[in-house]
Amino acid sequence: MASVLLPNYWERIDSVSPSQASFGPDGGSASMEFIVSRGNIGYVLADILGSAIINANGSLSRVLPLAHPEYNWLYASKITSLQGIGAAGAYDAQNSTLSLQDTVERKLPAFLAVYEKYKINVQFETRPYLVLSDAQTWQYAAPRSHYDTQGFQQMFMDYGEYRRFSKMVRTPTAEFLASNNGTFFFQSPDLPGGLAQATSATTGAGPQIVVMKSKVVVTWFFVPYRMVTSINIRQASGRINWHSEAGQAGAFFGFEQGALLFEGIEIAEYPGPFPTSLVNFGVPPGSDLIDASIYNNKYCDVSFIFSEFTVPTEMQARGPINNLGIFGAIYEHHNRLPHVGLMKYLYVCNNFQAATGLPIYWSYNMKKLFRFDA
Repeated sequence: MASVLLPNYWERIDSVSPSQASFGPDGGSASMEFIVSRGNIGYVLADILGSAIINANGSLSRVLPLAHPEYNWLYASKITSLQGIGAAGAYDAQNSTLSLQDTVERKLPAFLAVYEKYKINVQFETRPYLVLSDAQTWQYAAPRSHYDTQGFQQMFMDYGEYRRFSKMVRTPTAEFLASNNGTFFFQSPDLPGGLAQATSATTGAGPQIVVMKSKVVVTWFFVPYRMVTSINIRQASGRINWHSEAGQAGAFFGFEQGALLFEGIEIAEYPGPFPTSLVNFGVPPGSDLIDASIYNNKYCDVSFIFSEFTVPTEMQARGPINNLGIFGAIYEHHNRLPHVGLMKYLYVCNNFQAATGLPIYWSYNMKKLFRFDA
């Protein structure tokens, strides 16, 4: 069992357990009360809810949230109370061992009471994603690639961050394409002479062709806010998914290449339980370091928004006979349009020659969204 046992947590006991738990079809929750010495309180506060920082290589280092010792699939989601037990005197506020040792100007009471021990009430809940350690995540790290718009291969290291702290939601949608006049024909013996009539403005508009799509939202939870400034997000916008691995082994969340069109991101930001770094003023009037501090102690849930369009195999006409001469061009799914004559979806490009024509959408390896690059 790959668990780390922590000796600093002592559960409070009584004739009736102060700890509780409840479970239902939508998940479970529990609460526990711990008794912690003052010497360990700083460590415990930083450890219970977890944290995340961006590494120099673009991956994340996470301190995982505390798991329930009995129901270890429940993880700490909130510290609902922290209460001192056994008065031990008073401290000068400037000497507090828990306060940030920085140079930010604040208004503080001069003194604070301290206690021998502290009672901490922790709420535990199920998470809608895998909670994996750095080592368990990075063991799948592998080099990947994609092609830029000039056809040059771009390599990057994929640390597999999308495997943890992320979930995917898919909502069906539909689009309607108007057919041109004369592309369809009315057929009935009741027509004059029993002859077919082309659809037109006078005989009746042509049918609306239904294109079945879905909205796919991949949400990445508890991410350092600076991650949303990654250049990878800007590069991926307006492109379709491509993977460098053969077959479906490298499919992004199970979708075939060309099926996902990246539309952008939505951000839900929050301050996090505690700062992970101090505010750095640098040497005024230079502002680079203080500007960076704006992002350093904020977290967010970032949602990657995709339009999904998968053409069933039986509805696909054959692709170009010759392989495309432009690396990174994909002629599946989003790069196909309906052809009335064949009543199937065909690849389209901006040139008479498929080998040199550019597709509607360029491709990108969407796994790169889950790493930071400046």
